[in-house]
Amino acid sequence: MPTGRTVVRDAAVLTADPANTVHQHGTLVIEDGRLAEVRPSEPDDGGQPADTVIHGRGKLALPGLVNAHTHLEMTGVQGAFSDLSTLRLGMEATALFRRSEAYAELARAGWALGLVNMLTSGITLFNSMDRDPRPGADAVAESGMRAVMGPMLADLMLPEPVEAQVAQAEEFVAAYHGSADGRVRAAVATQGDLWCTGELWRAAAALARRHPEARVHTHVLETGQSQAMARSQGYASSVELLEELGLLDERTMVAHFVNARAADVRRVAAAGASVLHCPTGLAYYGTGERAWPPMRALAEHGVAVGLGLDDPYWIDSWDLFREAKQARVMANHHFGAPQLDSDRLVRMLTIDGARALGLGDEVGSLEPGKQADVVLADIDHPRFEPYTNLPALAVNALTADRVESVLVEGRVLVSGGRVQTLDKGAARDDLRRTAHEIAEKTGWHLGPASAIPPRITGTIRRSAGPLLGIAARVATQTTRERLRRGPGADT
Repeated sequence: MPTGRTVVRDAAVLTADPANTVHQHGTLVIEDGRLAEVRPSEPDDGGQPADTVIHGRGKLALPGLVNAHTHLEMTGVQGAFSDLSTLRLGMEATALFRRSEAYAELARAGWALGLVNMLTSGITLFNSMDRDPRPGADAVAESGMRAVMGPMLADLMLPEPVEAQVAQAEEFVAAYHGSADGRVRAAVATQGDLWCTGELWRAAAALARRHPEARVHTHVLETGQSQAMARSQGYASSVELLEELGLLDERTMVAHFVNARAADVRRVAAAGASVLHCPTGLAYYGTGERAWPPMRALAEHGVAVGLGLDDPYWIDSWDLFREAKQARVMANHHFGAPQLDSDRLVRMLTIDGARALGLGDEVGSLEPGKQADVVLADIDHPRFEPYTNLPALAVNALTADRVESVLVEGRVLVSGGRVQTLDKGAARDDLRRTAHEIAEKTGWHLGPASAIPPRITGTIRRSAGPLLGIAARVATQTTRERLRRGPGADT
């Protein structure tokens, strides 16, 4: 990363510091990649010595956004899955996962454009779980972004045996943790309580013990069937599964947490684990249940909650600002208003997301001494006037298309809305070509008016085994529990 002195002057500033300080006219002084000063602007700021001066009038400066939970390899299917039912989406995704060669080529071509989409939306740090994140880690190094990454471990979804999956994950941790000048961190990434057998969970726990430097990333309580799957493997609940295996501590990042109960919240809080909330994906597809993560309870127990885009290509959105608003309105819809105030939502986009990923001491807020990861958004527009309550405007009115500049460690990665470190045109052309080649191989028909999936018979042939296996395990466990309770127990 470059050295030097950069001054951002006369911008509105949301610091996301412990006091949620807001400067209507603020100045950031960046020295050698770190924030040296964050303060109200002074008349002589324009004359300060600097290698770079960024004029902030009409701009809102805030910490780099944190996409706390996502999957990026399938960027090439954007638009293709958007109108599928939840069941058909699961079938098509599983079928594609199991066509290893086609999937690997699609994934390789998707990384660069996915990073471009995030950078131009103000995202400087993300946490992803993908089949093979190695090409992604290399792309992150080139882009200048930050990431927490890990290969997906899921023996009820993927065709490779447990031993091979864990070996791939261990190789990734050894090769990539701390790479890209420390901007890439590794995670042990089990797909979750619905997609893994006890054998895989035990192997993942052993891997996490061998690599205490790695984070632990998993999906927990995403559906109503999650608890039944955990019980089928001898645990009282999904959270107890993590506890018993030594996978619930301050390294642990649990995605979704939709069906959490009060006891689950208390146990996650006591362990120092974090929760990753993806409101649009949950609202878009749902799980057939009227359930929502207990956002107020998590806040009251001090749990760090970050916001994520989950699968941005299934919801056709890379806009994390919209996730903040969606988090508010859906929590209010389920539990009654108000559940989350604007300061809390700004923090979920920034410092709480960074805390959730274990990086809150380095990034996530604009404070002296921290890395200078900064987003500048253009708010010189009538929709933001008269600049009253900037935190509310940031989460209610700001959208990704207003992002103008993005800095990581003081290095300008986006200027004038254009990425400086990646070739957007080359990434776009590569992905277009690859996506259509894979569509022909897999039987998809892609066009500007619609996307038609393959014949259902082929999809069933490739996906029925994993999905039926999960359904059978859940059904068997549910039947056993009903028999133990006896006749009339459910009435």
